[in-house]
Amino acid sequence: MARIPLEFLSITLPVLLLAYCLAIEYEVSLPTIAHTSPASNPEEYLQSIYEQLNLDLPSTCTVNHLSAFDNTPTSLLNFSTSPVEHFDAPKLPSGLNATAGEQWAFDGTSSSGRSGLLLGIYRDASYAFLGPGNFRLSLDLVWDNSTTWSTVDYLSSSTVHTCTDKVVGIWSHSADHYYVFTVTADAKHARIHFHTPDVVGAVDLYSTTPARYPDGALFPSEVSVTQNAPMLHWVEPIPGGLIDVDLKVKDTPFRWTGLGGHERWWSAKGWLDLMTHWEAVRLMAGPYVLSFWQPTSRVNGVAYPSAFLTKYGEKVFSAVSGKVSEVEDYILYSPVRMEKQARETGYEVELVSPAQGRRWVFGLEYRNQEFEFELGDAAGGRAYVGRAKGGEVHADDKPEEPSEGVFFIEHVDVKALTVPRAYVVVSFEFGPPIHGADIWVAC
Repeated sequence: MARIPLEFLSITLPVLLLAYCLAIEYEVSLPTIAHTSPASNPEEYLQSIYEQLNLDLPSTCTVNHLSAFDNTPTSLLNFSTSPVEHFDAPKLPSGLNATAGEQWAFDGTSSSGRSGLLLGIYRDASYAFLGPGNFRLSLDLVWDNSTTWSTVDYLSSSTVHTCTDKVVGIWSHSADHYYVFTVTADAKHARIHFHTPDVVGAVDLYSTTPARYPDGALFPSEVSVTQNAPMLHWVEPIPGGLIDVDLKVKDTPFRWTGLGGHERWWSAKGWLDLMTHWEAVRLMAGPYVLSFWQPTSRVNGVAYPSAFLTKYGEKVFSAVSGKVSEVEDYILYSPVRMEKQARETGYEVELVSPAQGRRWVFGLEYRNQEFEFELGDAAGGRAYVGRAKGGEVHADDKPEEPSEGVFFIEHVDVKALTVPRAYVVVSFEFGPPIHGADIWVAC
């Protein structure tokens, strides 16, 4: 459901440490970063984007526009914790500082259980020391034949329109290079447009579930909270629904339908400062939709599970505990391994409600890996798509006729990883330039 492009750090950090040592050894003078400039005036190309997509945005919409290299605010940020504000409205509207950030995320799994999509759209200064600015987009794709493709794109501007009937977000670099998402006020429909040199097309997501808070309460609720773990806020505008993907990636078709979902995160610090691990599952099997998110806090070492199950679009279960209880609803989440295999081949998810006297069990079998990255010291992450099967198990241990479907799952371990705090800028050739910028890397 969520990914930060940590593998980028696994490449840059060793290089940067070497550059730093060489600079110290030979007393090299280190230049400053040359910031990337947009291809044209944002006001001009934004108008072109509105016209291309026939976006009719009334003047009553609240417009929040930020640039990738805006100065860091020195005063306290406006950090929204309102439980009744539109989930997709900006939570840091006054700007970003060196730590706080927010993310809009979308994911999908094909009905075959073999293709998948994971999209993260960020306003986040966590990687500002790398130089390309505060607005990035990560996209991971896997085709039925196991081919994968990933990109991290840095944009020049971010504009979010909050209207009475929808929220529209535009991450752009020019009239020919942009991403646009639209989410309706009732969170029943989301659409993402892609228009870049590499990816063109659109993704539509139709919710079959109610928007929800970390505690499982349904939106809107004036008494619920958006905080999921210390300094981390998370809500689900679309816990699950039907997705229609119609993209072309470097002229290769990427088209399918299946399961999709949409998440929102915002936090007072970067993810590496706040979490050591996180797990995520989204599943659709027959009438059931399950969403599960569990971060483990670096602040106190505690895991914060949030499980939510619907049947025919109605909530039947939620839990914020991962421990067996005779009173409290809980989720058990365990890997399945074949004999003599070090890695799991799937997972089993068990949901138990002692108060209702009900239990649901779902088996998840991996079909394709969507991404994997290793960062050393046991740090890294993996995501899979696959087939799901399960349903309710009655008191006599006789399960209902099992339902079949698909899932997305993600595991990330960054316990041994931290973002460096001493930043040094070096200038040498490293990979392709970003939007025509000078070649540089920053630590």
